[in-house]
Amino acid sequence: MKRLKAQRVRRRLERLCENPDNERHKALKGKYKGKFSLRVAKHYRIIYSLDRSAREVTVHQIGHRSKVYSVGSICDKFKTMQNLTQLPFYVSYITIDMVHWFLDLFDELGIKVWIDGGWGVDALLGECTREHSDLDIIISWEDSAILTEALSARGFVDIHTDDRKDRNFVMGHRLHGKIDFHVIERTENGGAVYGPGEIDWIITESELDAVGSIGGRKVRCLSVDYQVRSHTGYILTDTDFADLRALQKKYDVKLLPTQIKEAS
Repeated sequence: MKRLKAQRVRRRLERLCENPDNERHKALKGKYKGKFSLRVAKHYRIIYSLDRSAREVTVHQIGHRSKVYSVGSICDKFKTMQNLTQLPFYVSYITIDMVHWFLDLFDELGIKVWIDGGWGVDALLGECTREHSDLDIIISWEDSAILTEALSARGFVDIHTDDRKDRNFVMGHRLHGKIDFHVIERTENGGAVYGPGEIDWIITESELDAVGSIGGRKVRCLSVDYQVRSHTGYILTDTDFADLRALQKKYDVKLLPTQIKEAS
């Protein structure tokens, strides 16, 4: 089995674990009753079972479709894939209580973290306006090292993403959910740079100086002006338009024509 196929198998399993409720689980019969089959890499199949109470996927067999139903265990070519047999799957959404769990950890570690993304918008709005699949944070390199070590010690693992970089990666836990890191380099003027020498995304001191509220708890977040500025340069989704519309309504902030979606 080529290394590439093994990587595709793991990535497919990770997608299954990230959101099993969105999968069409193909139920098997006969001696495999209670188990499911997942197609991957065209000619290969994964036989697995789900334990929703334990939030765990158990992989029983992996192999070519012509042989997988007749072998007794995971194909030898896949046995080098670490921690393959049992994989956790993750909660689909981050609740306010789960955000508070992270905030408690940040306080315990004495690190400085800014809430970004959808929760960053809701922090500025002072209320939870929609569901959030993860918690986006902005954090310095030094504090990122402290936080990743602490999360690993609490059972978090690295979640595969196709665009993973040292400055942007995701960690996940089957009960605490996923946290999306955006690592910055602080500057002498009190601001920061995200991706120095690469994308050179500048964040000013004033943009880092905002305070919001999540579930009645004050949090560091990015300013309204930053949120508007960061919603440019890509194709906006309906969620993006809704976030911008909510910020405009609360703060009377000026939006670009491309940031306004006319009601249909």
